[in-house]
Amino acid sequence: NKSVGYCQGLNMLAALILQVMQGSQSATVKVMIYLIEGVLPESYFANNLRGLSVDMAVFRDLLKLKLPELSRHLDHLQQDSKDSGTSYEPPLCDVFTMQWFLTIFSNCLPQGTVLRVWDLMFLEGDQILLRTALAIWQNLSERMMSVRSADEFYSIMAVLTREMLEFG
Repeated sequence: NKSVGYCQGLNMLAALILQVMQGSQSATVKVMIYLIEGVLPESYFANNLRGLSVDMAVFRDLLKLKLPELSRHLDHLQQDSKDSGTSYEPPLCDVFTMQWFLTIFSNCLPQGTVLRVWDLMFLEGDQILLRTALAIWQNLSERMMSVRSADEFYSIMAVLTREMLEFG
């Protein structure tokens, strides 16, 4: 597929699929093609990341709808950083959620959990990405509500990401 470019995260997907396919490169390529062309939204890994951008916009709306207090808090932290001259772009939750989507959670959850998420995604479709990310943010929300600055947010999220990867 000529519209697909290399994106950060594809190596993690390929490595995990290769492991699951017990080293079969041809089976790995077939699964990657199916994942990119049949499961994920169109243009997810295109050079412009259009499919990912759409999912991120939908996710931000879902976060506002399902976790309004957390969404407002993150928006407040973002605004405070702009007001103090240390502005962060894109929105705070996007930095982590985007990486979760590009790696289909292989960079933040234990492998057994990732494989369960992938099973659901192959069975039910790409909306599992949104549901899983929402569940993760809901799980993190109590700790996030105590964060008082964008800088602290990034520090805490680095720690929480390591904890999620290690302990689930």
